[in-house]
Amino acid sequence: MQFLSYINPYVASDKDLCTEAAQHGYLAKDAAGNDYLVEFGEFYGGVVDLTNPAAYNWYKEVIKQNLIEVDCNGWMADFGEYLPTDTYLHNGVSAEIMHNAWPALWAKCNYEALQETGKLGEILFFMRAGSTGSQKRSVMMWAGDQNVD
Repeated sequence: MQFLSYINPYVASDKDLCTEAAQHGYLAKDAAGNDYLVEFGEFYGGVVDLTNPAAYNWYKEVIKQNLIEVDCNGWMADFGEYLPTDTYLHNGVSAEIMHNAWPALWAKCNYEALQETGKLGEILFFMRAGSTGSQKRSVMMWAGDQNVD
């Protein structure tokens, strides 16, 4: 039996990962300097600031512990395209500019988690979003959510 899972660069605001990320300053900020929360309908999610090296490495460890170590055979690394343009990021670059680089950064995080655990080529992750640089580290792309009209 093989099992695929799912991850995105957000942490649900009412869960332990969000609390941990907030305590360490790993979430992107809003204009007032508060943790930026995205509404996903049924819940809010904090944006893991992948431009912060400490946050990036922390989330890579989350991938290792919660996907790789539990023997998932792969996952969808979703929402690389969705960086709200009014967030404030650790690297100081406007989110409007980082928006196009975000999918490549998200792909790199997933790729490195596999590479560092020796599972690259054994475990598959796939993405919906891409930009310049994504192709170096995106194992597979999914062109889902297409309109039919």
